[in-house]
Amino acid sequence: MPEAVEIMNVNTLPNVSAKPPETAPQARLRQAAQHFEAFWVAQVLKEGRSKEGTFIEGSMASRMYRDMLDETLADKLAERGVLGLAELIVRQLDPAKTSASSEAPSKE
Repeated sequence: MPEAVEIMNVNTLPNVSAKPPETAPQARLRQAAQHFEAFWVAQVLKEGRSKEGTFIEGSMASRMYRDMLDETLADKLAERGVLGLAELIVRQLDPAKTSASSEAPSKE
C-alpha cells in the first residue's frame, strides 16, 4: 500500500525533478539560483502580507514570526523546485548548455 502524502507539509512533497549528477561549477550555479529563487519568493510573500491588520497582528513579534515563516517556506519551495525559477536561471547561465545550444544548427 503506498504511503499517504501530507499535503500541508512542504517537507513531504515528493521531489519530482530527476537530474543527472552535476559538476562543482554546476552545483554552485544551481545553489545560487535556488538562493535567488528563495529570496524572490520570500519578497513576494512579504509584499503580499504588507498590509497591517489588527493591533496583535501588527506586533513586532508577530511580524518577526511571519517573516521567519515566509523565509522558511520560500527556502523549501525553492529547494523542491516548485516554481521552477532556479531551473530557468540555471538553463540560462550554464555555460555548458549555452555553448551546446549555440552550436546546434538552426532549422530555418
